[in-house]
Amino acid sequence: MNKTAIAVLIAGIMMMSGSIYAGETETVEFSVEGMTCGGCSGKVSACIIELEGIEDAEVSLEDGKAVVTFDASATNANSIIAAIEKVGFTAKEVN
Repeated sequence: MNKTAIAVLIAGIMMMSGSIYAGETETVEFSVEGMTCGGCSGKVSACIIELEGIEDAEVSLEDGKAVVTFDASATNANSIIAAIEKVGFTAKEVN
């Protein structure tokens, strides 16, 4: 495999993992209700990270919130809320 093919392969993998986006980055805080243990916050974090365009997701059981940084051209706050609610929790945008 030549260097160009390797570079294209690496770029493709990075794009699929959500680490390369050209759009505007946004950070939004969500309140998340219904989390009662570390497993719950892990479940919320996992469902957010699966979405396309997510750059970072910090979920706090103690504070009942999630702070998510994402590419606004790939996803939006409503999609994040829908993902959280799909796994059984209630979420709303704080800011």
